Amino acid sequence: MGSEDTSSALPVIFGKSGHPEYVKESYTPVAYHSRSPLFSEEVKIKLPSDLTKDNHLLFTFYHINCQSKQSQDCPEVPLGYT
Repeated sequence: MGSEDTSSALPVIFGKSGHPEYVKESYTPVAYHSRSPLFSEEVKIKLPSDLTKDNHLLFTFYHINCQSKQSQDCPEVPLGYT
């Protein structure tokens, strides 16, 4: 991304089978209720050769609530960014 605005994200992530060739974001699963999660999915990125100090990769980690609650609008809760 060239800024914090997600609309400026570059489509440089290789799409999965049956999806567009390049996408702006990708999601991967992790085991339910695992204290030591294993990430087994690969994400490939085609970085442009003309990167600037304004370009960066943003990773967001979410907790997905499996049991919906009436007071909760969204089951995705951001846990952290890197």
